Amino acid sequence: MNKPQPGTIPMPAVRKAHRIIGVLCMASYVQANTRKDGGRYKKHRPYSVPEEAEELIDCLNRDDEHTLKSIFMERHVLCK
Repeated sequence: MNKPQPGTIPMPAVRKAHRIIGVLCMASYVQANTRKDGGRYKKHRPYSVPEEAEELIDCLNRDDEHTLKSIFMERHVLCK
């Protein structure tokens, strides 16, 4: 039986972080690539990754479960 290593983030928290990062980046993409009349531009326009998503990515890279869950609680997104 595979036991999680100490200091690793549980998979439900990792999945939730990836989902939140995806939603935040998609919102930024849509905002940058939508014209004023509601249509989309033909060519891709660059967009920036939101600061909140960068914080989550940094926590995942550092394997920092405590900070990751505190970000979830700040945003009222609880992890089971």
